[in-house]
Amino acid sequence: MQLHDGLASQSKLTEKKIIMKKITYLMIVGLFAVVTTNAAIISLNFNPGGTGSVAGTEVVGLNGIQADSWVDLGASAIAVDIDGVAGSATIDYVSAYNFTATPTSDGSQNSLMMKRAIRVGGPGDETITISGLGTDYTTLGYDVYVYFGTDNHGRTHRFLVGGTAVSGKEQLTATWQGSFIQTSADADVGNYMVASGLTAGNFTIVDNGTSPGKGGIAGIEIVSSDHAVVPSVSSFSIDSSYVTPGSTITLLWETFGATSIAIDQGIGDVTSISTDGVGSTQVVVNATTTYTLTASNPEGSATGEAGITVGPPLATIDSFSVDRSYVTTGEVVTLSWETANSTGISIEPGIGDVFPISADGDGSTQIVVNATTTYTLTASNLNSSATAEATVLVLGGVATSPNIVFFVVDDMGPQDTSVPFNVDTNGNPVAYNFNSYYVTPNMESLAADGMRFTTAYAHSVCSPTRTGIMTGQNSARHAVTDYLRGLNSDDPINWRNTGMNESEVTLMKLFQAGDYRTIHAGKAHFANSAVDIHNLGFDVNIAGGHWGQPPAGYINAGTAYGGLPGLEAYDGSSMFLTKALSIEANQAIEDAVVDGDPFLLYMSFYAVHTPYATNPDATGDYSAAVNSYHTMFATMVEGMDIAVGSIRQKLVDLGVAENTLVIFIGDNGTTSPACNINLLPDAPFSDWPMRGKKGARWEGGIRVPMIAAWAAANTNNAFQQATPILANSIETDIVTSWDIPVTLLNIAGLPGDPDFGQDRHDLSPYFAGTPGGPHRPQEVLIHFPHNHNNDYFSLLRQGDMKLIYNYQNNTHQLFNLADDPTESVDLAASQPETLTRMTRALAQRLDATWGAAGPLIPRVATTAPNGNVVSITNDPSVDVDADGLADTVEDPDLDGLVDAGELDPDNDNTDGDGTIDGAEVRTGTDPLDPSDDFVGEWAGDGTGGFSATWPSAPGAFYEIQTTDDLTEWIDTPIATGIPANDPGTTTSYTIPASGDPQRFYRIGLLP
Repeated sequence: MQLHDGLASQSKLTEKKIIMKKITYLMIVGLFAVVTTNAAIISLNFNPGGTGSVAGTEVVGLNGIQADSWVDLGASAIAVDIDGVAGSATIDYVSAYNFTATPTSDGSQNSLMMKRAIRVGGPGDETITISGLGTDYTTLGYDVYVYFGTDNHGRTHRFLVGGTAVSGKEQLTATWQGSFIQTSADADVGNYMVASGLTAGNFTIVDNGTSPGKGGIAGIEIVSSDHAVVPSVSSFSIDSSYVTPGSTITLLWETFGATSIAIDQGIGDVTSISTDGVGSTQVVVNATTTYTLTASNPEGSATGEAGITVGPPLATIDSFSVDRSYVTTGEVVTLSWETANSTGISIEPGIGDVFPISADGDGSTQIVVNATTTYTLTASNLNSSATAEATVLVLGGVATSPNIVFFVVDDMGPQDTSVPFNVDTNGNPVAYNFNSYYVTPNMESLAADGMRFTTAYAHSVCSPTRTGIMTGQNSARHAVTDYLRGLNSDDPINWRNTGMNESEVTLMKLFQAGDYRTIHAGKAHFANSAVDIHNLGFDVNIAGGHWGQPPAGYINAGTAYGGLPGLEAYDGSSMFLTKALSIEANQAIEDAVVDGDPFLLYMSFYAVHTPYATNPDATGDYSAAVNSYHTMFATMVEGMDIAVGSIRQKLVDLGVAENTLVIFIGDNGTTSPACNINLLPDAPFSDWPMRGKKGARWEGGIRVPMIAAWAAANTNNAFQQATPILANSIETDIVTSWDIPVTLLNIAGLPGDPDFGQDRHDLSPYFAGTPGGPHRPQEVLIHFPHNHNNDYFSLLRQGDMKLIYNYQNNTHQLFNLADDPTESVDLAASQPETLTRMTRALAQRLDATWGAAGPLIPRVATTAPNGNVVSITNDPSVDVDADGLADTVEDPDLDGLVDAGELDPDNDNTDGDGTIDGAEVRTGTDPLDPSDDFVGEWAGDGTGGFSATWPSAPGAFYEIQTTDDLTEWIDTPIATGIPANDPGTTTSYTIPASGDPQRFYRIGLLP
């Protein structure tokens, strides 16, 4: 007989994590186990006690257990069975509070139990763990009954019990209806569920209902499989609710535990046409009837009712539509309808009776529309009526799709505004000298009306970010890893230095497919001069092209600001470019609204990129500037803010502000003359807690301001109800610029594409403040394999920890941004395990992210062991998975990847066989071969002892322990320090006989 069985596997899985710290138990052997057949029930009541608690002589629950045999729970309890005998089973649960509601009027014990539950006060998981069930349950198996209650009707629950998942709603009234209804796949309502055929000594119940409100698990019964239970009717229904005389209807049912099933009204026994209690039958009805189904077994019976109403045909509406959904004031539209069985048809408001102009219930009429109106058609007869609606939308009214204005500001960091984008430990905004210096009232207004993101990331230079916005991809995937330029000798040979091409799937093409008008205004810089912006998905292009900055500066040099398309009307004008862009963007918005098209405006300012110039529209006091360039920079920031305000006002003037979502973001860290590449700013701005600027690996190079808001808030607006944004709210979770594209598609209700948005995370749950976050993984990957302000680096932030890998000198830097926002204390030497784990994660994230261009590896000379790939440190003291093998042993080439023939340093059980890698190496089995597991043999019948033989390797030592119940092992082992045979591949030991009726043994590998 082999020693390796299901029980042994389970033990190894639970014990394997303690290698090198405790004994590693490799297998368990059961000898002469005595099977018990005593039926038992454990009943657990979550009513916390007090007035109306479950107690007394009445029976409670589906299984008819006397109330005083139910166990009232506090924080935890020892489970006792129906006879009041305490067992070894224990229960523990995670819940926010005990909920007690007013009992129903009948005052029955069942009613009291079903009105009390534990639950958090909204969506979230409630976990209950029951452990240590004895052989009364595990030998024959058992069923678990979960009863649940609510403080209101229609709450949705999803239970996962011992691997069985069931979803369902509670009863349709807020009070218990006096009967038990089993929740099932075919039942809309219920107040209990059953998980059958469990055999494990422990199980968990997870309740992660998706509806807010108080309600949850009221009681649990654990019923041995040989205990007879009263049957139940899970569902009994009719496929129709109203039919005409002589119609055929279908009755459907689902029962549990019944040996006999019958339906009255002349149908009779239907047991033979039921399969496992599930069945259906058809009958002809001529009058309103209520059917009763009775499910019986020797223990009792249960009933269910279903009714059908029989009468004349109902009035119905097959269609009601308008030929144009969006018009201008005074235009004529046609309303059309199709009805059946109608003796009266009317339309409101203002039209009235249209039955005379309907033929067989169908007709049409023309009306003049002066305002957005919802028309309601009513079709009726003597017995019934039906209604339908059709809406005509007029300019300034409700749109069919939300509009989007997406502001992207060039080279603007989170400090370049009067809106604070840093928070204290409580999440409250903290203003610094930079915030006092800049004048951005329109950004302040936008933040007050929406949500600011204080940990938003972009790439360290512009083109990678802008391409990511167009594709929903990280630069490691889309391969535009630097600003567009020529190819240098040390660049990755396969980076796309010319940018995007016209064949790519872009955000704008997807919006075009959704009938949006897509408008580009300002800087593009995601493709070279050979690519027409229109062919990347823009219907309108104002000033976009290959330029990374204004080709002739911000003040017109005579011809369209140096040749920017769409700005020819400004030839010879002295208007600052930022204002001209906002004027043209506003005109494009108006054109779209007049034409009735939803629009996406990509408003990508050239500001505040160099060349610095004084914006004459700015009026702020910038006397605190560090130099004249800083003054110019501040006027450019203010001019950008003025343009944001003018566009927002245009939305209000056109009557579409409530329907327009606004996103504001910078494209990389700041280029402010007051900031330094590698240092904190100097006085008077030295209080700013962020190091670096554009092009740097530091937070100042990659953190950007981000705001989301509706252009005009209105909680009654349908779009804002679908995607609410909490006013004046702050979100501190990590988000990125390449999350925004898929977020916009989801808000607009548009489909994506397999070749788009592979690095996406929808941010809309953040907008609404949806609980249960974070709503995206709290990490960000940035790859910059080029020579720029900071050279050749990749970085990974996970939570508060940030790792920087420098390719050229194969060095690592590690910072805790929560404790050290200025990145002043390098933790690489003091936290080697964190450093190794994150370096390996960085290597693996890059390996999984490379797109069609392939790995983007710099060609600069390096000291790394495998060339310009991320390398872990050569530190033999690090054993991240604590399996007894150093990471450098499991990953000998130090590349952070699990290559062929290598063990996984982050998984102590690489082959998944239940024994940790270090233990397999020490005991002579192959940690890469799940079939080469710790399988042993034993011989003898136990009366005189038996011999156990197991795989071993010279140098290992083993120990044997014993127990009679698998819950508590005897402290003194039978034998310890058993040496492995040397030489040899197996070791044997004779275990003496035991007089006990059942005995288990386990063999452990000693440290």
